[in-house]
Order: sequence, then structure tokens, then C-alpha cells
Amino acid sequence: MARQLSEHLDPTAGPKRVLALDGGGVKGVLSLGMAKALESELRRRSGDPRLVLSDYYDLIGGTSTGAIVATGLALGLPVDAMIELYMSLGPKVFGRRVGDGSLFRSKYDPRDLRVALEPTLGDRTLDSLDLRTGLAIHMKRIDTGSAWVLTNNPKNPFFNADDDEKGTLPNRRYRLIDLVMASAAAPTFFDESSSTSPTTTRTASSRRAISSTARWVRTTTPACNCSCSRWCPATASSGRAAPTT
Repeated sequence: MARQLSEHLDPTAGPKRVLALDGGGVKGVLSLGMAKALESELRRRSGDPRLVLSDYYDLIGGTSTGAIVATGLALGLPVDAMIELYMSLGPKVFGRRVGDGSLFRSKYDPRDLRVALEPTLGDRTLDSLDLRTGLAIHMKRIDTGSAWVLTNNPKNPFFNADDDEKGTLPNRRYRLIDLVMASAAAPTFFDESSSTSPTTTRTASSRRAISSTARWVRTTTPACNCSCSRWCPATASSGRAAPTT
């Protein structure tokens, strides 16, 4: 039943199977409980005791804690490995408050979350060959408040786009851990963070900013389709990035 990534992403290869995972902090272990049941049933039906969900689903996506689970599953980890991660992640990340969740200090230290995820995600980027199926990480733009979804589909128009003059990185070069941290940066829970490409040295002005409201800033600034000076639905519907300020 296992297929190559290209087969999962091939639009002509029949109906697609999509696994969507919600947020909810350490409650992600509840989603994992259901995922465990899915994995067990698929193993029974296929007769393959080593089958993992990335073998069956063509796209696995999530937001916040769901993005963490989705990324691990898309990397081919069995559900038991993700449950083990969550059982250790909970006390490490949420066992110590560093703030009251006010405007000036979030409740938890994002560095604890990063340290907990690094052994699993490492420095892998969105184009990592370790990703065994389609991955969609859901975030929110800081400038427009609109949803922003990054995937590992190489046919995405921004996957390979690069513009050194504007400091724009192609989506494929974003670190998985930075995208997951951006998705998990729920208001009042985690402070903002930022990201640079692991393969390129850039100045601070070209760093990718992430807000504490799970919003990811994309620095691509193409002109609006309708030639207005602001972001508008015409730009959004085209799939092009909104200008940043």
C-alpha cells in the first residue's frame, strides 16, 4: 500500500485521501488516540503490521498542535511514536509558566517547545526527502489576518520562487520546525519567533517574522491583480502573496 511522494501528489492518481488535524495544545493526544485506531484498522485491512498513516493518506494537514502531529505523521512516524512525543512534551512545555498570558508576556516559553521538537524535526525543510506524503501546515498572516497554508507540493507557485533582492525565500527552504512553531504560536500561549533559511545567510532585515497570534509573514510583494495599492480579494483569489508593510 505504500506509495512514493510523487504518487501521493499526482493529481491524476485517482481520489485523494486527506487527514485534517485540529489544534488544542496537549489535547492533541486525543487526536492521536483516534489516529491510532485508524492506523490499527488500516494495518488489519492491508495485512501489513508496519503500515503508517503516511502510506495511506495523500495529504496530512493541521494547525497548531495539529501541525505538530501532521508533520510527524507525514515524516512517516507511527502514531505510537507521536504519542510518546506528546507524553513527554506536555510536562516539558506546559509544566512551567513564565508569564500570565498578558500582552507583554505569554504563558509559556516557546524555547521549551522548540527544544522538545528538535529531536524529531531537526533542520529538515519543506522540501525534505524524509516527507513521505503531502504535508499542509496552517498559519495566519500577520499583515492581512488571512489564513496561510504552506505545503510540500513542488507544483505550488511559491515552492521554488526566489528573489534575493527582496529577501524572499522559496517555500521549500523553510524549516519544518519554524513553520510548526508559527502554527503553534496561539495568542497568550507563546511569544513570537522568527526564521531564516538553514542554507542561506541573510541579514536581520530579511528574517521571516512570526507573531504570537500564529501568523506567518511572507515577504513576497507582487503587485495586486487589479492594480490597486492595497491587498484585496483579487490578489487573494489568485493565490499571490499580499504586500507587506
